Amino acid sequence: MSAIECISKACLQIAEEKRVKLNLSIVTNGTLLSPPIVERLLELSVNRAMITLDGPPEIHNARRPFKDGKGTFETIFNNLIYAKGKMGIVIGVNFDKHNYQAIPSLFRFLKENIEHLTAEDFNIAVGQVAPGLSPTPHCNMFSSELTLGGKWMGKLYREAIKCGIRTDDPIGFGLCTLNKESAFVIDPYGNIYKCITGVGREQFKVGSIIKGFIILPSRGAESH
Repeated sequence: MSAIECISKACLQIAEEKRVKLNLSIVTNGTLLSPPIVERLLELSVNRAMITLDGPPEIHNARRPFKDGKGTFETIFNNLIYAKGKMGIVIGVNFDKHNYQAIPSLFRFLKENIEHLTAEDFNIAVGQVAPGLSPTPHCNMFSSELTLGGKWMGKLYREAIKCGIRTDDPIGFGLCTLNKESAFVIDPYGNIYKCITGVGREQFKVGSIIKGFIILPSRGAESH
């Protein structure tokens, strides 16, 4: 939380000095997004959170357990319920060859357990775990071919719409900061990226807020 406070305050100060509007959001697995943390984020002008759910409880818990092996879905969902209405919520759903058939069950779960799914502050964004997305063997184990991804991307969005869930990201890129000239991703160390999938990889870094908010647009263009 200390890194978020430091970065948020630095960005707010820069925005005030430059007299520009600033929208801050956070990408999180949701396990630590407790009520006190939500309230503190709001104080720091962080008004949107993207929370990852990779399927219904049994699927998500098998893929994203706590260190002790216990499931995380219930904790995340309870945090989500509190945060909804206080800040914008985007449910990020990663699909691959192992879980794509279970994603519609997640949408039905959300429909049955969350009120006012049509609210403007609640959306889903579906993304494919594609080959080459990450150099790690773990990621490559779950990746699926792009042809399969394209087929299932459309089907999953149609299923979400049937459940009354807003989808402001109909082709999988609308929420990506890469497509927005004035949007960036900042990691806990102050490094700046144009896309969250590049976080942690030096070749995708386009600048730093620690070194005077330097932006390297040529590197960003070459890396993407």
